[in-house]
Amino acid sequence: MKPAQLAAYLVTALLLAGCGAENRAARTSVMEYLYPAKPEAPAPDPRGANLRLPVDVGIAFLPRERGWARSAFAVEDEVALLERVRATFHGKDWVRRIQIVPSLYLTTSGGFAEMEQIARLFAVDVLVMVSIDQVQVSHDNPLALTYLTIAGAFLIPGNNDETRTFVDAAVFAPETRTFLLRAPGRDRRRGMSTGMGVDGSLAHDAHQGMAAAMAEMTVNLEREVDAFATEVRAGQRTDVEIADRQGVSLRQGGGIGGWYLLIACAALAVIGAPWTRWR
Repeated sequence: MKPAQLAAYLVTALLLAGCGAENRAARTSVMEYLYPAKPEAPAPDPRGANLRLPVDVGIAFLPRERGWARSAFAVEDEVALLERVRATFHGKDWVRRIQIVPSLYLTTSGGFAEMEQIARLFAVDVLVMVSIDQVQVSHDNPLALTYLTIAGAFLIPGNNDETRTFVDAAVFAPETRTFLLRAPGRDRRRGMSTGMGVDGSLAHDAHQGMAAAMAEMTVNLEREVDAFATEVRAGQRTDVEIADRQGVSLRQGGGIGGWYLLIACAALAVIGAPWTRWR
């Protein structure tokens, strides 16, 4: 090995041995998007939501805030995932059309006004907004002392890594700004990596953590849909009216299985099932 190469490796090893902790975060917030610079949420529209089956549904990731430069998620990945969701629910009788809304159409503090504009632009009745909150930390463990050697930086796992992921799908009727339902998902995972492999390890954990959080969200979603359907049928959700195209209300027991709208709205938020590309 040439002296210059040896010197470069030694400098890299010394830097790794003293790098300490590394933090990464990727976050979007539905509350900050809907209520920018407001201390509390405004009163809901007294009209409530009036939905007719089958519905046109839009689905989007919330726009990204600054600080995502090192995130493992790219805009192209978002679109690919939403395409899989659309394919999964294509042909269901309770949804007429599923429209993917690229996050580039949204601003970080667009609020309900922007949501209404998006609904009109893409001609949808319901919008599913998916938010992400993922935090990653990597810090030295005692084995990091081996980073003082060339082999140690490449072969010895001297970093302890942790990834925490939270996802949330919130469903709204934009015309009346009515919140319909939500489904969360969480994941926490730990691992170890080498000094030279920490970037790849964190990227891998970011994808795996997202897939696991989405899977949990799917389970929670079933529970939320059942509870919401029960509330609508019992008249407990007075802010929501669901009917078929002929105007027969779900509360009257008619329509084309009206409670399927609830499944449509919520299930469109399920990103976990089609995430085979991310595993």
